[in-house]
Amino acid sequence: MITTEDGSTYTRKLPLGCEQCIQGEKLVFFVGGICQLPANCSWYCPISEEKKGKPTKYVNERPFQAWEDLWDEIDKTGAKGLSITGGDPLYSEELQNFVLELISSTKKRLGASFHIHLYTNGQNFSPKLAEALASAGLDEIRFHPSIDDFNVFSIARAQKLCFGAEVPAIPTEENERYLEKLLVTLEETEGSFLNLNELEMTPPNAGELKERGFQIKEDSLAAVGGSAEFARQFITNHLKSRVSLHFCPAAVKDSTQLRQRYFHRANKVKRPYEEVTPEGLLVKGVVRGPYEHLLELRSRLIEEGEVPPEMLFLPEGSNTLEGPAFLITEKEILRIIKKSKLEAGIIETLPLDTRDVCEYSPL
Repeated sequence: MITTEDGSTYTRKLPLGCEQCIQGEKLVFFVGGICQLPANCSWYCPISEEKKGKPTKYVNERPFQAWEDLWDEIDKTGAKGLSITGGDPLYSEELQNFVLELISSTKKRLGASFHIHLYTNGQNFSPKLAEALASAGLDEIRFHPSIDDFNVFSIARAQKLCFGAEVPAIPTEENERYLEKLLVTLEETEGSFLNLNELEMTPPNAGELKERGFQIKEDSLAAVGGSAEFARQFITNHLKSRVSLHFCPAAVKDSTQLRQRYFHRANKVKRPYEEVTPEGLLVKGVVRGPYEHLLELRSRLIEEGEVPPEMLFLPEGSNTLEGPAFLITEKEILRIIKKSKLEAGIIETLPLDTRDVCEYSPL
């Protein structure tokens, strides 16, 4: 059993999809928040109210409206793979056709080595659909089936798909019995992996979880107490299984993966004057005030301070001049800013096209 620095625990070998996720190299394609609301999992579904039950698609954080949104996001993040999730990506025939086109188009554009995995509860999985997914180029399929739908593994095996299961680590005796049967079935059908995710409490599922006696553990924003211990004990009890077992803590999903993905994106999209933090945020200096005063300041810095023009960004009519943080904090520059009755500060933003502000520190 191997435990990584970030707290993940696994046996044998991590699925390639997991390796890429942890490194922030996987783009997440959310194909809509609609599913069949299975009784075995709908009560703890963590999907936000903004997305749950709605058909809106997203590539990472940005809404998907055209294929160019996908290609642009892959380019900006340097992604090496694609994760297809929902809702249930196989919920309807229309959605299935979209997913098949998504897989085949991505493989055609980026090549066979671009890894694609898909999550599904398996309720609409069939031999015909399995064959179509395999033909389109799907590399890996992850099931979260009810105990009545374990036949999905045999169907996936018949098409020689790489398959396994990914479910939350719910610390109850009932779930332990479910996992025991799930692992036995994976072994019998030659499944590759069983991923256990730390159970998380979010606004959409908090009521249901609390009603069942679950609480957020200390020093965590969302992880449910007892889930991590339960998962690690289950793995310890099954070290001899030929199926790869993997526990993924909430901190890895919510922090490590996101930070790595932001870091890759930040280095791809940063402007000449922006710096990238270890957390993947973008840092820059800003000066705010009337456009005419900012234009005068920019000209002065270029002519007298010999600052390269590309290091000072001022759109026409804007009330914000952007530049390197180190430049804005120089004493002489601050003196000029103060004398001109302008405001200055250091700003940290997400590396998204919208440049959402995380922190602003006035100078």
